[in-house]
Order: sequence, then C-alpha cells, then structure tokens
Amino acid sequence: MPVWGMGLAVAFLVVAAAVAIPAALSTPERTQATELRPVTPLATGQATPSTSPDVADGALGEVQSLIAGDEPIVISVLGDSTGNGPNEWVARWAKRIGEAGSTVTVHYWDETAAAYGDAVEYGRGDRTVEIWNGSMPGKNATNALNILAELQPVQPNLIVYNFGHNIGPEPVDVTYGKIQAASEEEWGTPILRAAMLQNPAHGERETPTKRSQDRVSSWASRNDVPLVNVRDAFTANSEWVADYMIDEVHPNDNGSQVWADAVIKTLGP
Repeated sequence: MPVWGMGLAVAFLVVAAAVAIPAALSTPERTQATELRPVTPLATGQATPSTSPDVADGALGEVQSLIAGDEPIVISVLGDSTGNGPNEWVARWAKRIGEAGSTVTVHYWDETAAAYGDAVEYGRGDRTVEIWNGSMPGKNATNALNILAELQPVQPNLIVYNFGHNIGPEPVDVTYGKIQAASEEEWGTPILRAAMLQNPAHGERETPTKRSQDRVSSWASRNDVPLVNVRDAFTANSEWVADYMIDEVHPNDNGSQVWADAVIKTLGP
C-alpha cells in the first residue's frame, strides 16, 4: 500500500476510535418497550385465574398499597434467569403497572457488562415507578449479596426476592435475611419485601428446587413476608410441563404470563 494510503487508514482508525469511546461511556438511554409476545391458546391447559388482587392486611396490605398508590416508588428485584428476559414476569408486571396509570422504567441487569444496561419504559402516566431488575442468569442469592451495592444503586421502597433454582453455598432463606439486613443498614430505614415461591422444576432440578422453596415458604411465614405462590399457579394445571415450560427450569411465554398473573393477583395492581 502507498505511504499516503497507510496514512489515510491510520487517520480513519484514530477518528473512529475518538467517536466510539464517548459513545461507549455515554449514559444509558431509555427506550420505549416493544410489545410483549402474546401467549398462545393452550391445547391442554386450564384458564388462568382472575388477576384482580385480593385486598389484604399486614405486610401484604402495605405492599399492595405501595404498588397501587400515587407516590413515586423504587422496586429492587433480585433474582435469577426466570425474570431477566423482556418477555418474562418482571416485564409483564411492569407493563401492568404502566397500564394502571404509571410511567414504569425498568433497568435490566447486563451480566456481560456487570452493570445495568439501557432502561426500558412501559406505560405513560404522571406517577413514576422505577424497577431495578437485578435478575442474573445462573446466579443464586449469595451472588446478589456479594454485589448488592451495584444491584441497588438507589434506595428501594420494596425488595422482591426470586431465587431458589440455583443452589448457593448456604440456604436461600439465610441469604435473604442477610440481604435484607444489609439493605436496611445501607439506606438507614426499614424496607418492604416480598418473595416468589418460584415455578416448579422438573427432572433432576425439581428435588433441590423444592427443598429451597420449602425454606422460602417457611421463612416468609415466620417473618410475615408476602409470598407470591407461583408454584401452585403452575401445578393447578396438570399439564404444566407441556404448557408452561421450555426446559427443566424456565417458563415459556404462557408460563411467564401465569407467573405475572400470580404476582398481580397477590401484589397488584
């Protein structure tokens, strides 16, 4: 290549790098959510129950009031790959909150970047709801505890726990207690909480999953933690494996909608 050609090539690379570096360091953008994939009619399944929330007292009533209220709120979701996707339960719940009259901004955790990526907005309303969706593929509650400051960059009004399929070094309920204590110490105030009793697994994954779920159920009962019983919502359909699952652990679109319906029926709105 002529010397002048090499010079032009080098200059082009320098300019391209100068443009790319600021772009890589720019603030994540907010994008409007695309339409969620619809669920398909079930050949063997049963109709999902009504998603109207049952008004409750105690801790569950406080969470319902928070979700249905008029004040801006921040929700921290800590979980695994059953909730990290744009068509899974967190996104479907956010869409429902948006439809109820809020502008909902969901920050999705980017496992590759080890940081939150671009935010996605659902709905249009005067009230703002922020969801920091710290759902991480293949991770357990201890993984969340280890990077809690990154997963909760702002003070949450509500923490939603969603672990159990991936087994950590200690029982999941023990780690939930540590996360709650660390969050409240960091922000200097009590924080509302809720937990998922996740979908059942099948095959070899069911035994450890059920063991974790039993501990989560007991922990929630002892500590008056609102519990969304996704397991029973799945097993109410005798063909739940065929109708709701794509593998031993993960729900398909129909399963994600059943999950979201259980969340809405329990927590609202």
